[in-house]
Amino acid sequence: MGDKSNGGKFTLAVDGHWWWMVKMATCRPGKPPSFMEDRARDEGMLWEKLSMDFARELRDLRPCLDNVIFVTDCRSWRKKHVYKTAPWKERAGESAGMDYKAARVRDNTIDWAAAFSSFMKWLGHLKQHYGISHISAEGAEGDDLIWSLGRHCNGINKNFMFLSADKDLIQLIGVHPNKSMRAYFYRKRGCKANNFTPQRALYADGHLENALLSASRAAGGESIFDFSMSGQANNPFAHLLDNAVDVILRERPDSFIFERITVGDAGDGIPPVILNDSSPKRNKKPTVKMMSAILKKEYNITKERPINRSLLYDDGFINNYTYKLFCALWKKEPTAEEHDFAIARFKENRMLGVLNEKEIPIKVQDNMRDAINGIDFNAAPRLSAINSAMDIMRSAGKIPNGNFFKSFEKEINK
Repeated sequence: MGDKSNGGKFTLAVDGHWWWMVKMATCRPGKPPSFMEDRARDEGMLWEKLSMDFARELRDLRPCLDNVIFVTDCRSWRKKHVYKTAPWKERAGESAGMDYKAARVRDNTIDWAAAFSSFMKWLGHLKQHYGISHISAEGAEGDDLIWSLGRHCNGINKNFMFLSADKDLIQLIGVHPNKSMRAYFYRKRGCKANNFTPQRALYADGHLENALLSASRAAGGESIFDFSMSGQANNPFAHLLDNAVDVILRERPDSFIFERITVGDAGDGIPPVILNDSSPKRNKKPTVKMMSAILKKEYNITKERPINRSLLYDDGFINNYTYKLFCALWKKEPTAEEHDFAIARFKENRMLGVLNEKEIPIKVQDNMRDAINGIDFNAAPRLSAINSAMDIMRSAGKIPNGNFFKSFEKEINK
């Protein structure tokens, strides 16, 4: 089952930019540290939050892990892309900022460069004192690195897990032909239905769930949540499923990719394949329901017969699919120009939204490979040395002193 040498444990990749941004927003609710007035104080606050939450994650996941690697963004190759289908902006009323992630704005009351520099110091401290690696690569986003790192780990027969809150990464879950896994540990925010209680979710497709089930049965259980006392010791996933996961969410990665290409992603500046600016509801765009109806009618693709991502590169499929999508949205057949536009937009969205070797530039892939080759996967980090935020802060010489570290008293007494 996966990497036999480490009992099937996982290498964990943490989406560093997401981790840093969330901790910036929550280390002092309502007023993040600005890093403009008292940088020493603000760094103490940020390090406290980073350390407390990282120690908490390790307490949940450590029995399932043999390595932890933080990944951070560099200037993304996608930022250089300008949509060739941009003229549609005037025709369909799209936002003028509809280039990759162009719509994102940051609070100008915060010195983000200083805040990120502080985070990088924290990562450097984890490396120096605990052997926890951090990688980045020129041109690559964290998503790209997680994709590349997952391929590398599975290629050497290691199970791989990534921690983030970016749903784009759903497309990466699955099981390698050698039976090693790619699992997504997702921090799911609460909602009204569950009284706003956050959940720790494990995203799984059918193959991954079956792999977990097989391992559980081999250890004496009848389901992924059924572990006998005798079987628990032999099951590398018992702790993960019993103590670290609140819910398993079933996803179809290939269907997710098609949805992202078709409907778009406003947060990333990826527009829908087609917009209808003539409808009573201005800028009407395709829906998942519309996409599913076309796939079922034209290709007999259903939940029982899910789509295969190889169709992403089938020109015949793309031509027919975009044609039918235009007809469904506009209630008329497209002109040759309109159809060509929809095909071009599909391919541009595919380039920006899909994580694979066909879309990520070769130079960026080489940079990521070089960064990953710099990791010694045989040198296990000292995860057992981190039991609380106090361990990290004291090893950094940041001893609790005064008002900014009161919460350490609660942490150390847990």
